[in-house]
Amino acid sequence: MAFQISQIALCANDLPAAKSFYMDVFRFEDARSELACGQGVAEVQELGSYASLFINWLTGRQKFAQIEMFQHVAPPQRPLPDDWQVSDIGWGRFGILVTDFDACLSRLAAHGVRTLTDPVELGGQRRFSFRDPYAGIVVEVLEDSAGPADDAKSSLPALANVALSVKDLEGARKFWIDDLGLPEDRDFVIDMDRERLWGFEDADVDGFSVKLNDIRVEIMAYRRPAGRVLDDRLLSDQGIMNIGLGFRDRETLVDFVQRLEKRGYQIPAPIGAEPIFATYMRGHEHVSVEMFSCPEDFEERIGFVARSDMRLF
Repeated sequence: MAFQISQIALCANDLPAAKSFYMDVFRFEDARSELACGQGVAEVQELGSYASLFINWLTGRQKFAQIEMFQHVAPPQRPLPDDWQVSDIGWGRFGILVTDFDACLSRLAAHGVRTLTDPVELGGQRRFSFRDPYAGIVVEVLEDSAGPADDAKSSLPALANVALSVKDLEGARKFWIDDLGLPEDRDFVIDMDRERLWGFEDADVDGFSVKLNDIRVEIMAYRRPAGRVLDDRLLSDQGIMNIGLGFRDRETLVDFVQRLEKRGYQIPAPIGAEPIFATYMRGHEHVSVEMFSCPEDFEERIGFVARSDMRLF
């Protein structure tokens, strides 16, 4: 593939606390922090003529993969609705693979966060889920039964999955498989016991999955509870903003973007001239997907390499 799934982007209501939470509970490593403001970032994220925001990147054991965290100052971040649930249309949950499952559960409790259900074993793998206290969405935690290997990185967490709720499953299939070109995950099976992890005792849902570099995108269409469209949502609002497709060279990304434009997809910002640049697109049912280029020599610059300096607090 010309690209991989390199990023899950979250909008948190307290970025320093969210960063500390994911480092303390899951052992993600701090990679880089930035401030951004102006017309350029507003154009990319479709936020009008001006935006200002804080950004932080965290890395685990996967190469060229990260959690990207935002907190917007302008426009001010708006919270998820009080009655939000995973079935509502858009990005709703993501999964983290850990080798220290029991210790992770204890650290979560130490932060005062309760799991949505007791841990369960599904398909020979222990799991639990919780509501992220800062981004508001559901996080699934999965045990890596193989355990850590000898190298230091192997004990770090890994991104396992991210889920999108849609109304039109066939339209979503065309977008993800035919237009974006992600390979379908034929091993994916919808498990109603797993749906109980996010509070759905009697779910009626269909779906499919695409998978790339061991990260699965699960596209789900809920009939019960029905997926609601949340009107007037901005990319700066609390929740999962999007996922990022990472390319290693600018020319391949330019060709990819131009092909999508020819197919009628909306690319709000122009293609940059630098070796590293990012642009967002609106896909099926207006879902946001980021596409960016990052030659290997630039990984540290955009948060794919853990910082070597010590944390002060």
